[in-house]
Parts: sequence; structure tokens; C-alpha cells
Amino acid sequence: MSRTPNYNASKAALHAFAMDIRYQLRDSGCPLHIVEVFPPAVQTELHDERHQPDLVHGKEIGMPFTEFIEQMYDGLAKGGDQFAVGLGEDLFKEGGWEFQRGQMCDEARELLNYALVDYLRT
Repeated sequence: MSRTPNYNASKAALHAFAMDIRYQLRDSGCPLHIVEVFPPAVQTELHDERHQPDLVHGKEIGMPFTEFIEQMYDGLAKGGDQFAVGLGEDLFKEGGWEFQRGQMCDEARELLNYALVDYLRT
């Protein structure tokens, strides 16, 4: 999205950070559980004319806030590591882009651990 490069970069960095922290916690046996929620655009003041003067009727962009909250709580109740609400849900289903990306990250992590096996303290 060319409108929001800084926003997109910060979200991508946060996602990578959450994935790595999740791996570290699992590997260490720590009982903490990191859950990452991928929200859609939600009807809030973030999109209003005051905050984005180039938009018209910006508060109408996205999913109604109460609908988002209900779906987010439903997702949290399922207990997964990560999930999307709204338009991004299909990305996390088997065969979806984020599902495949997660598998590739797991494979890359295994390769890295194998390559470093002689150099890591156990």
C-alpha cells in the first residue's frame, strides 16, 4: 500500500518480532503464550478527516468497531498463536499466504538451528 509505508513497515517488524519471541519462549520452556491479532481496517477516528485530511468520510472505512471486538474475542477464545479478523482470515487458512509463510519460517528456523548445532550452548 503506497499510502502507508511507515505504518506497513512497523507492522511487518512487529510481526517478525512476535514470531521470534514466540520461538524463543517455546524453546526455553517458558509458559508465556504470545498471541498476535491481525485486524482489518476498523471504523475509528484513525481514518477521520482530522487525522487524514485527504480522506472523505474516512470514519466509514473498515469494519464496525463492535463487530471487530466480538470477532477478536472469538479468535482469542480459540487459543491459537495468531489469527486475523475480517478480510485477512483466509490468509491464515491452510494454503493461505500467511499459513505458507509460517511453514517456510519454521523450515528456515530448523535449517538455521541445524547449521548452528555445533556453536550453540545447550
